[in-house]
Amino acid sequence: MIRTLIHILVISAFTAPLPAKKMVVLVYPFVNTGAGEYSWVSAGMTDTVVSDLNTLKDIYVISEADRKSAVKEIELGQTGLFDEKAVARAGTLAGADLIFTGSYMVRDGKIRVHAKLINVATGVLEKSVKIDGTMDGIFDVQDRVVLELMSGTEKAAIRNVAKVSISGEEKENIKNKPRPGLDAYEWYARGMETRDLDPGKGLEYFKKAFSVDPTYAAAYIKAGYLEGSEFNRYAVAMEHLKTAEKILIAQNRREHSEYAFLLMNFGIVCTVKRDLPAALEYYTRSKELYTRLGLTVKNRYTGLLMNIGSFYMIIGDMELSLKYYDESKSIMERIGLRNTFVYAKLLMNMGAVYQKKGSADEAVRNFELSRRILEALELTGTGSYASLLVNIGVHMMERGDRDGALDFYARAKKISEGLKLENTNEYASILMNIAIIHSMNKNHDEAIALYLRSKQIRDGLGLGKTRDYATLLMNLGTNYRSKGNRTKAMEHYKQSDSLFRELGMTGNISYGNLMLNTASLYLDAGDKNMAGKLFRRAYDVYTKAGYTGRNRDLALKYAKMYGH
Repeated sequence: MIRTLIHILVISAFTAPLPAKKMVVLVYPFVNTGAGEYSWVSAGMTDTVVSDLNTLKDIYVISEADRKSAVKEIELGQTGLFDEKAVARAGTLAGADLIFTGSYMVRDGKIRVHAKLINVATGVLEKSVKIDGTMDGIFDVQDRVVLELMSGTEKAAIRNVAKVSISGEEKENIKNKPRPGLDAYEWYARGMETRDLDPGKGLEYFKKAFSVDPTYAAAYIKAGYLEGSEFNRYAVAMEHLKTAEKILIAQNRREHSEYAFLLMNFGIVCTVKRDLPAALEYYTRSKELYTRLGLTVKNRYTGLLMNIGSFYMIIGDMELSLKYYDESKSIMERIGLRNTFVYAKLLMNMGAVYQKKGSADEAVRNFELSRRILEALELTGTGSYASLLVNIGVHMMERGDRDGALDFYARAKKISEGLKLENTNEYASILMNIAIIHSMNKNHDEAIALYLRSKQIRDGLGLGKTRDYATLLMNLGTNYRSKGNRTKAMEHYKQSDSLFRELGMTGNISYGNLMLNTASLYLDAGDKNMAGKLFRRAYDVYTKAGYTGRNRDLALKYAKMYGH
C-alpha cells in the first residue's frame, strides 16, 4: 500500500467566513412507473433538464456521464425502483447540494410527472409538485418541470451555498429554445437510453432522429461523437458535427453554450483521429466562447479543460497538460467537490501525467490522495477504484516493477469480475495490460490467451474498428512470432496494418511499431530487402510523429544496414 504523511494545519478560530459557493445540482433520471414502452421518456427528460440547467449561470450541473458513474459505483438502477436514500447517496458521491428527480406515468396519451427537489445534506424534500400534460405537449411539460424545480431551488437555503437567482431572460430562453419533432425526439431519447450499453444501437437511433427531423442539431452531435470516439469513423463523424454546426448557425445560436459544446466535440473527435492542430483549434474556440458567455464555472467547462489537459499529454507537453488539469481542479475545489469521486478521478489523471513527466513523487502523491477519497467514500469495490489500481500498475511498469504492476492489475481484474464487468471495454483493457507483462516475461501462451479474450470482448461490443484493436492485433502477432509461428504472426500484422490504414492512422507511433515488428518478421524469414524497406518506413513514421526514442534509432540502423 502507498503511504504518505498527513500534515494537519492548526488554524486560528478567528478566521473569516468562507465565501458562499455555487449551487451544485444533480439530475437523477425520472422513474417510469407506467408501461415499459415509455421508458425512453426518462432518458429524454433527463437530457432536456440537464441541457436547460447548463444554460443558467448560478447553477453547476453534474454531468450525465458523472451521474451515471456515481450510479454504477453504488450499483443503483438495477431494480428500477425509486429509493430516495440511494439517490441521495449518488448525490453525495457526485458532490451535489440538490437533486432534481421524480417519477412519471404515461397513459392514453397523457403524462403525469411527480417532480421532486431533494436536499442532499439533510435528505429533506425541498419541493414536490405534480405536473399533468399530454405526450403531444411533452416539451411544455419538461419546461414546467425545470421552472417549477428552479423556483424551489431559488428558495432553498443551504449553508455556505450562494442563493440562486434565475433571470427572466434565462427563463424565456428555456421556453423558446428550438424544439424537434415529436417522432424525432422519441428516437433521440431512445438513443440516449441505449448508447452506453449498446453504442451501435444508440447510434442507429440518433440517425433515425435526424432523418425524421434534419434540423435536430443535438442528434447530429451525439451521432458524430459516437462515430468518432467509439467507432473511429472520422469522416462520417466530422460530417455529422459540421451539419450540427450549420443548424446552430442557422438558428442564430453561434453565441450559445450548445455551440461551445459542439466545438468541444469537434476537438474530441480530432484528438482521437490524431488531427492534433485541428483539435487544439476547436478546443481553443470552445474555451473562448464559454468565457465570453460567462460559463466558466460549469461542468462542461471543467470537462473541456480536462480534454485539453489530455490533449497536451498526448503531444507530450506535460507542463501544459498539468496547467489545464490544475485549472479544472481549482474550479472543482471552489464549488466544494474536493471530497467526491469525480475529484478523485481527476487526481488519478493528474497522477498519470506526473508519471509520464517523470515526477514519480508527485504521481504517487496524486494516486494516494485519490485512493484516500475513494476509501473515505467506501468505494474500494468499484470501477473507479479498479481504474486507480490500473493507473498505479502502469506507474509500477514505468519503474520496471513488473511483479508490482501485475499485482495491481490482478486486483483491478478481481474487482471488475466482482462487479460482473467481464464484457466491458475496461475489462478488455485490463486483460491487455496483464498480457503485456506476460509477454515481457516470455509467458507467450498466457499472453496470447489473454489477448484473444480481450479481442473476443471487443468483437462482442462492436469495437473491432478502433486504434486499440489494431494495437491488440499487432501484439498478438508479436507473441506468435516469439513462439516461432511466422504464419500466424504475419496474418495478424497484416490485419493490424489494414485496420490502421482504414482508420487513417498510419502516421502515429503505434503504426511505426507495427512496421518495425513486421520488418523483423521479414528479417527472420531471410527477406532482407523487404525488411530494409519496412525498417525505413518505421523510421519515417517515428520521425514524422516526433518520436525520438530507441526504436527510431534501431529502425534507422537496420534500414541502412539492408540498403535503405
